[in-house]
Amino acid sequence: TVRLLQTIAAATIAAFLLIVLGYYLATREPQIYYSTGLLLLLTLVGLATAGSASYIQTNDIPTYFAPTPLAAMLLTILLTPQVALVMSLLLALFIGSLFGDFYVALICALTAAVAVFSVRHVRHRNQFYRAMILLPASYGVLITATDVLRFVPHEQIYSHVLPGLVIGIATPIVIQGLLPIFESIFNITTDITLLELSDLNRPLLRELAIRAPGTYTHSLIMANLSEAAAQRINASPLLARVGCYYHDIGKMLKPEYFTENQGLRSGRNPHDNLTPSMSALIIDSHVKDGVYLAEENGLPQALIDLIPQHHGTTVLETFYNRAIELGAENVRRDDFRYDGPKPQTKEAGILMLADSIESAARTLSERTPSRVRQLVRRIVQQKFSAGELDECPLTLRDLHGIEDAFIPVLMGTLHGRVEYPWQKEAGRKERRGGGPIASALPGRTS
Repeated sequence: TVRLLQTIAAATIAAFLLIVLGYYLATREPQIYYSTGLLLLLTLVGLATAGSASYIQTNDIPTYFAPTPLAAMLLTILLTPQVALVMSLLLALFIGSLFGDFYVALICALTAAVAVFSVRHVRHRNQFYRAMILLPASYGVLITATDVLRFVPHEQIYSHVLPGLVIGIATPIVIQGLLPIFESIFNITTDITLLELSDLNRPLLRELAIRAPGTYTHSLIMANLSEAAAQRINASPLLARVGCYYHDIGKMLKPEYFTENQGLRSGRNPHDNLTPSMSALIIDSHVKDGVYLAEENGLPQALIDLIPQHHGTTVLETFYNRAIELGAENVRRDDFRYDGPKPQTKEAGILMLADSIESAARTLSERTPSRVRQLVRRIVQQKFSAGELDECPLTLRDLHGIEDAFIPVLMGTLHGRVEYPWQKEAGRKERRGGGPIASALPGRTS
């Protein structure tokens, strides 16, 4: 009977804590509240932590082996520090009630907070070393302080501190093994994974650079634009940058059909010999090819989603207008439209704008700040008016911030240079009707 009453009491406390957590998620983290997968993740982590604490309490295992810092680190890296902190504090309260000890709840809560702090900006695996120092140190100080407050004999303090030191060192090690498993199961892409994928020497990116050098260069410039914009509006700069690296990988299968890669082929355009509808099909196929290559190479879903979304349902205007000019029958605008979907995230919306703006900026003959600003504003307004940004959470304030972030990056990319002396000499000779430019190159004579 006593055991049953204790179980009912624990369940009652847990129910109240769940109500608090649910209210927090519904009001502050709706993207988690409405995601079945992320709720399942929180449930799994919460049950595992509470179950471990219950097992420890039942089997007289040292109290401070309760794995609240593990839950805190896992949720910080996979979700957000805010969610991790709230979840950890609620778990600490529950564990404290299990042991009937306020100081246990206090230590679990504070060490979980230290765990959140120590991994809140983790991007490299070697940054876990900071947690391996801060966490055991926190356990040692807090357990000693609380034992002194309770007048625990000095010889017993050591036996209390030792489990805290062990869990403090072990947690950052265990977390590195668990992260890939949780990322795979719950389809979450962490900054650690994104940073690994940002290595330009990865085989897929090296192949893109070799087979489609124009597309590769476009992707690098676009990455700078997107990263600056994401920083401005508090999106994920790393996801935006890495997404740009891979957004056009499908073009490497037919690089000669894309303008940026035709320079090495004497400027020959194979579309000159194709019907507009066939050209549109080839251009559209790079999206499906990109998704296929991304899946083949094991890219995370967050990056794969950006490949079709950065085009949305925009129309291939060049081929649509050409079809009308040629007098083709039954020309439908929708036949020249990308399949979508439209951008679903801030990062996808940024990529759509950066892709169009980087390409259009290359056509400017007068590359002054005012001309660049007009171009940026015009393209942003076009995408907005066409409804391409309707399904992503970009606000009007975000769009203005994106415009402002693009300008300095574009001006840096499109900057001019002072002519070299030999270029000036060549210009003078041409104006006088002299020899070819090559004769004015350094080391050459007329």
